Amino acid sequence: MEGIVNPVAQHQSQVEAAFGCVAEYRRIVHVAIRFRGVTAWERDVYVFDVTDGDVDGGECAYAWSHRTPDDVDTDDSDETCADADPVFTTMIDGERVTDATTAVHEALRQRFAAETPVLPASA
Repeated sequence: MEGIVNPVAQHQSQVEAAFGCVAEYRRIVHVAIRFRGVTAWERDVYVFDVTDGDVDGGECAYAWSHRTPDDVDTDDSDETCADADPVFTTMIDGERVTDATTAVHEALRQRFAAETPVLPASA
């Protein structure tokens, strides 16, 4: 059945490529992050046991994906977010990452830290 996408296999291949490891599917965890009473982030996180590769002692990896309007060619008015290629995020467990929820928190922290300019100290 060509054209059918297996999301577990997609996320597994992203984990294996990111960390050069062997990833074995464990489960899916639904994560919802609320901020000031509003759901700010909600997605399924794929959890894998990992062996070999560049995992720095980690035993689990977490992966999720999304499609955003930024991923769509705005010149094509027929295109929607569903038409965009998925953007994958992968995290390995460690000091700050101990489960699916902390993996998401850490990925968001890293993303916003990278996007937030550091202002010079006032004199």
